[in-house]
Amino acid sequence: MAVFCDEGCTCGRHRRKGCAPGCTCGLHKPPWNAYTEAEREAALERRRTRNREYTRRRRADPNFVEVRATPEQQRAYSMKHRHGLTPETWSDLLSAQDGRCYLCTEPLDTESRTGVHVDHDHACCRGKRSCGSCIRGLACQKCNQGIGQFGDDPDRMRLVADNLEMANKSVRSDPSRHRPAVMPWPVVI
Repeated sequence: MAVFCDEGCTCGRHRRKGCAPGCTCGLHKPPWNAYTEAEREAALERRRTRNREYTRRRRADPNFVEVRATPEQQRAYSMKHRHGLTPETWSDLLSAQDGRCYLCTEPLDTESRTGVHVDHDHACCRGKRSCGSCIRGLACQKCNQGIGQFGDDPDRMRLVADNLEMANKSVRSDPSRHRPAVMPWPVVI
């Protein structure tokens, strides 16, 4: 694993932006998993202490159960943390869309863990989190992944749809063909 160097490193052992393993330039940071022996021992001691505390509490109270969040609580936290949505706001959004994907109008699978996605404008907020004001709607998994693959670019999606229709028309017009159709060069905008 290459270790990344700071600016001005002159070790001469770079691989792209990082030093080779075993570099002794003294400027790079250790890899993320390069804990010292003392750090490993401290982590192990913290884990042992936590386990001893858990065992002590369990022995003192036979009905002791470590409280963990339910799936509904985890989902509510995730929605609030990622998009600023409360469960009430999320259900209002779902009912405003009549329980359907805002893109393809297919019914959303609210029972599935990955059936409903909060779609937001990535030009406003990059990544999985949003500010909450750029939410476009609730989308099914296929639509959300599809628009993500096309970089949220409607023109590119229209071009692909037009070329797909042209290819399907060409293939379906002559059913006796056994090999793929040779298409004219796709239309480019």
